[in-house]
Amino acid sequence: MATYKLAAIIRNPNNNNEFLLVKQTPPPKYDDQEYNSYADSDLWDLPSVKLTSLSPEVDSSPQFVLQGEEACSHKLNLRKFDLPSALAEVLGQVGFESVNGVEWKFLKFVEEPNFGPGFPIQTVYVTGDLVLETLKDHCQWSSNESCSNLLLQVKPGGNRIGAISSQWCT
Repeated sequence: MATYKLAAIIRNPNNNNEFLLVKQTPPPKYDDQEYNSYADSDLWDLPSVKLTSLSPEVDSSPQFVLQGEEACSHKLNLRKFDLPSALAEVLGQVGFESVNGVEWKFLKFVEEPNFGPGFPIQTVYVTGDLVLETLKDHCQWSSNESCSNLLLQVKPGGNRIGAISSQWCT
């Protein structure tokens, strides 16, 4: 058994080297003054959501097309998941209401090793170009180079890159 996630690489059509990152919500505070006294830097990652399975007798909406999904079919049948709802939720994270007009393409499927407590997380990466007039405060454009720099040149109190982005950027 595994947990499946959808990560969206939303590209800037005006600059193909840029993709959108979303500031992640910090962990909750605990009832521990010493723990709560530590300041955490901002964590940025690709917008992502947990994939929800469709009932076994239902296939994904025939009007929704994910280009290149057959490249993943030998490992995972993406038609068994509610991709349109997951993409709508991802776009909601960046302040968009609808997936209409975005051409989504399958990029890759990353399988986490099956060890440790809990189920492994398997991540489906998709790409799409999206014109954003103004970015929300919790969103920023980034590039592979800037993500690599953040991973290699860690500074106290500096921004950090999340696990989903680091799997894709490196």
